Amino acid sequence: MNNHLQSLFTCTQERWQPTIGDPHFMGWVTVAGYGVAALAALTALRHARTQRLPRAEILFWYLLCPALLMLMINKQLDIQTLFTTVARCEAQLSGWYANRRPIQIAFILGLMLLSIALLGLFSYRLRHSLNRLWPVLIGTITLLTFVLVRAVGFHHVDILIGTQLAGWRLNWIIELGGITLVIMGCIYYNRKN
Repeated sequence: MNNHLQSLFTCTQERWQPTIGDPHFMGWVTVAGYGVAALAALTALRHARTQRLPRAEILFWYLLCPALLMLMINKQLDIQTLFTTVARCEAQLSGWYANRRPIQIAFILGLMLLSIALLGLFSYRLRHSLNRLWPVLIGTITLLTFVLVRAVGFHHVDILIGTQLAGWRLNWIIELGGITLVIMGCIYYNRKN
């Protein structure tokens, strides 16, 4: 076991180095977007606490604020690439790399089901507040699904989200769209209460 872990560590170290994940203009725009979304969520948290809104709403905001900050930090640290590299090294060391496609597909489907389940759980727990929270919930689930699918490192998905539409890469549209939904949802939430 120790030799396997050492081999896994060596393989990962050879293939992944900490660098700025997306040093381009749109990468920094996305980082700023996550920062604005985190501040908007913090404002919504303060509003929910001041208005003495249901505990489930307050808990939602307590979870969302640090999640957005982590996504902001991850955008440039590219931690999901480390995860992908560790998984790829494990697959190669364990001998199932050639048969990875079904596992990747199952993982992506599992992530999608998890996202749907999370949306359902949050929707149920926040059912009395959905009229105020629905844009934030949709934006949050969009972002979580996007980040988790990117973490899988499925080549065909990377090609798809790298596709350009009118000069915009699909991954920018999805990620910035989710961030925008969160920000606009926070503004809507604060005005609705």
